[in-house]
Amino acid sequence: MIHVCLCADSNFVAPLAVTLRSLVESQPDPRTVHAVIGSFGITDLDQQALRAVADPITLDFVDLDDEIPDDAPTSAHLNRVVYGRCAIFDHLPPETRRAIYLDCDLIVRDDIGFLERFDLGDAPLAAVQAGLVSQGLTQWRELGLSPTTPYFNSGVLVVDLEAWRDRDLGQAVIDFVYEHREVLRWGDQDGFNGVLAGDFAKLPLRWNQETGLRRPTNSAYTFAEESEVEDAIANPAIVHFTGQDKPWNSVDRDPATREWHAICARTGLGDRIPAPRAASPPRPRLLWFRRRAHTALGWIGRR
Repeated sequence: MIHVCLCADSNFVAPLAVTLRSLVESQPDPRTVHAVIGSFGITDLDQQALRAVADPITLDFVDLDDEIPDDAPTSAHLNRVVYGRCAIFDHLPPETRRAIYLDCDLIVRDDIGFLERFDLGDAPLAAVQAGLVSQGLTQWRELGLSPTTPYFNSGVLVVDLEAWRDRDLGQAVIDFVYEHREVLRWGDQDGFNGVLAGDFAKLPLRWNQETGLRRPTNSAYTFAEESEVEDAIANPAIVHFTGQDKPWNSVDRDPATREWHAICARTGLGDRIPAPRAASPPRPRLLWFRRRAHTALGWIGRR
């Protein structure tokens, strides 16, 4: 059995449904997948709808609302649900040895058996590198980290649960977040990278193809082989809508948006998604500045 964990609140039911439906449609035998949903206020009625969407994958819902403090550091683009991944693994059976975590703003396009079999070596988890800590963690010097330490996106994780429990990583990440809350930009993602300091196994880029990779310019070429970057662009196993250009917010910024909406139509929950709105293109001078900043600073994973 492949154990998959996801977290969502009542406002994210439809995106969660799309991720689950994409998982069903991409697996050779979805009956081998067991999904645990960390719930932040998902109603019984919505749970019933999600079970229908995910069939034949089995779903269990666990209430995490009381496990994440109300004062957990948040921002305009991150709410307390993101810390669910620090708690959800504790709700898996103690004999479970490995779990896959997926964000709910993504679609799965390939057999996650690859992730189940992926060699973690001595690392507690595997993830896709998104940049360097000097691009993601403002306090990297204070932490004694090399600026070239790899920084990963936490939207797709493969976790060794024995190592997770032995090192109490969920609590360690929460502690890091509270200690550095004034300078965090990406919430628990900064926490994971600050705690692990590059101690993760690197998944191929195609297993977390972030929005930046689907744009004409990106800096993944600076830390990955050209062939791997090209494969991730042309043949993604997971398409992740990082940043602000979510499929329900924008119709003209991301070439993967149409695929997301096609899957959404098959969930029967399309009425739970706000009507897409076309984003206004940046003004020429602002676009020039963004391109210059992008080139100078490189690309980091964004959720």
